[in-house]
Amino acid sequence: MCRGLFGLVLVVLLVSFIETESAICETRSQLFRGLCFRADNCASICEKEGFLTGECKGFLFRCICQKECGDGASRGGSSGSAGGPQDGEDGGDGGDGGDAGDGGSPDGPSGDPMSSNRSIFL
Repeated sequence: MCRGLFGLVLVVLLVSFIETESAICETRSQLFRGLCFRADNCASICEKEGFLTGECKGFLFRCICQKECGDGASRGGSSGSAGGPQDGEDGGDGGDGGDAGDGGSPDGPSGDPMSSNRSIFL
């Protein structure tokens, strides 16, 4: 009985000291331009975007930023944003946003798709 209790306490202590690895979420950098050949450049840009680090990945040499995912409760992927601009950063190029008075639905085109003035072959 004493040995069984000692074994149980030992197992509980070992399990409590095991550090769980948090999931890492990845998203393409919004600020990095061009092909990514130097991981230190990518990491620097990603840190400016609020991520932990970044690295060059893939066939197209893209800068991929990395951060810890949420609280670790959900293991199915990122539940947050796609890594857009942080608070206080400029999120656009200063354009006027286009023609807001087009009369269309904010959810997309409505009515007959053939009556649209947009070309299908853009």
